[in-house]
Amino acid sequence: MVGFKDSSGDFITFSRVLSQGKGEDFAWIMGEDYLGAAGLMVGARGMVTGLGNVWVEPYIEMYRAAEKRDFKETLKYQEKINRLYEVIRTARGRGVPAVKAAASLLGGRRNG
Repeated sequence: MVGFKDSSGDFITFSRVLSQGKGEDFAWIMGEDYLGAAGLMVGARGMVTGLGNVWVEPYIEMYRAAEKRDFKETLKYQEKINRLYEVIRTARGRGVPAVKAAASLLGGRRNG
């Protein structure tokens, strides 16, 4: 399998190219956390996310909901991810250190 991760945030181009299809051997992956649900709903095969290292469960549940084509549930998890993503926004451009610090503080575990 071959794929392409798009982190550009240009959803118009992403969805246009995705709709043209590349066959079963090609996977488009969404790399922008705020567009995860939208990407999955138009046919992305997955996501690449740094923030998932802190709390992966909402990403997994969002993916499962999208697989079932339960888009109301998919969007519910996207909203949760958006709130979590505020960690990155408040870090003012220092997202990688913020993610590493959060993961370290959680000790690789997330309760509730």
